[in-house]
Amino acid sequence: IGFGVVSMIVASASLRQRLVPGELLGRVTATYRAVVNGALVIGALIGGLLGQFVGLRMALSTGAAIYGLAVVFALFTVLSGPDPEELAAST
Repeated sequence: IGFGVVSMIVASASLRQRLVPGELLGRVTATYRAVVNGALVIGALIGGLLGQFVGLRMALSTGAAIYGLAVVFALFTVLSGPDPEELAAST
């Protein structure tokens, strides 16, 4: 999981730097961090509640399944999305 998280951080930062104009990069990065950190808090709360009510094994299994679905979704999004070079050339 750690490798996936680090890879996602590097890939998302690289993509933001490539697609977002320099004068907006700070604002976009700050917004991205606020959304991600907010999602971490919500995820921790949901994970804690799941662990308490359905058991630790089920909570961890659910988290792993959601993480796996997120990876598959990200792969299909990146592979089917527009070419970053074409987007950069059009701006």
